[in-house]
Amino acid sequence: MAIVAMVDVRNFREFWNTVDFDPTVFNETVRVDIDGGYTLSLQGTLLWIPPMQAIIFSGTFYGSLLTVFFTGKAIERLGAKAILAASIFVSMAATVATPILAESSFVALFVARMFMGAAEVCLLSNLKN
Repeated sequence: MAIVAMVDVRNFREFWNTVDFDPTVFNETVRVDIDGGYTLSLQGTLLWIPPMQAIIFSGTFYGSLLTVFFTGKAIERLGAKAILAASIFVSMAATVATPILAESSFVALFVARMFMGAAEVCLLSNLKN
């Protein structure tokens, strides 16, 4: 959901012309009425085309792929609690930093997503311990 709200898809008419999709759906800013008469505007600011968004999403997979082979040994050596605490901290820090990284650097956000994937593998590996 976060990437949907952060990306401004209206600026990519040339991309949308190459796929079977109507970009005129996004001509207007979505406005959601909130109690008390306030209006929330949902329009992203990032200029990421769908292939770039796919790369961001794939960062989690690549991070998990890099750590899946040695996570079990790390848990045996360092202990399940230490790995669990570290993976929760890394995942939390990357999640909190995501909006800042998205605005500053595409590559930095990709690396943060890789760390999130690595943390997920550590969490899942701890389930059996």
